[in-house]
Amino acid sequence: MTHPPRIAVLASYNASAFQKMMAIQDAQGCALFAPAVVICNNSRSGVLDFASAKGISSVIINAARFEDVDAALLACLHEHRADLVLLVGYMKKLGPKVLAAYQGRIINVHPALLPNYGGQGMYGLAPHQAVVAAGEKESGATAHLVTENYDEGPILAQIRVALAPDETPETLQEKVKALEPRAYLQGIAVLQGQ
Repeated sequence: MTHPPRIAVLASYNASAFQKMMAIQDAQGCALFAPAVVICNNSRSGVLDFASAKGISSVIINAARFEDVDAALLACLHEHRADLVLLVGYMKKLGPKVLAAYQGRIINVHPALLPNYGGQGMYGLAPHQAVVAAGEKESGATAHLVTENYDEGPILAQIRVALAPDETPETLQEKVKALEPRAYLQGIAVLQGQ
């Protein structure tokens, strides 16, 4: 893998964690990664404007445009020479072609401390509701490798945060969201052997 790694970002919405990762990299003045392409399944995604403003290539790949989304994604990743794939709020399950070609090189950040509070349907506010309802003392963001099953891939990094006595799912969501950019960066660093 080249250094810094060329990353492809798959997003459905604003990919705010990716935008913050770019800001962290800019502030540090060194390249932790090189954005290769932003791929969206939603043509109204806010990250498309961000990519355009930053001069990052962006592509829309969805079932309305491509009969075989899996093949189209893989072709795009190869075309842009992506080393790593980051799922940043990407709301679709990856197909077998991309999973096989990028095995061990696809990172997602889950908004809870896996292996707890993960799996199908555990996105948005749901994991935070579950954490608060269970009376947990801490939660956090987990960077993990993506496999064919939701949230079951090997854990690369976890960043923890304490719950306040009056924590709500909404306040916890904001706390964890603030950790996600660093979790992605730590996951990238682990794969780079740093």
